[in-house]
Amino acid sequence: MSIDAISGVAAPALQPLAESAQTLAPQTAIPELAPPDGVSFDSLVSGIEALNQRLVASTDAVHAVALGQVDNLHQTMMAGEQTRLAFDLMLQVRGKILDAYQELLRMQV
Repeated sequence: MSIDAISGVAAPALQPLAESAQTLAPQTAIPELAPPDGVSFDSLVSGIEALNQRLVASTDAVHAVALGQVDNLHQTMMAGEQTRLAFDLMLQVRGKILDAYQELLRMQV
C-alpha cells in the first residue's frame, strides 16, 4: 500500500481517472430549469386575460343585440361561438395542468 495514495496524491495509474473526473464535473452539474420554447406562466396568464376580454366583448355584443343596437345577429353569434370554443380550450388546458400536478404529487421522492 502506498502512502501517496492515502495522502491524497493520486498514484500515476489513477492520474487519467482523476483528470477525467475533473472534466466531467462541470457537465454533471444540475442544470437550471428554464421554460421550454418560451412557454411560461406569463403566457398562461396573458391567455386567461385575453379570454376574459373575449368573454366581456361577447357579453356586450349580446346586450347590444337585446337592446336592438346591432342589426347583424350573425356576427354576434359567431363571436359567441368563438368565445365558447376558446373557453372550452381553456378548460382542456386547465384539466391537463391539473392532471400533471396530480401526477407530480403521486411521485415518490
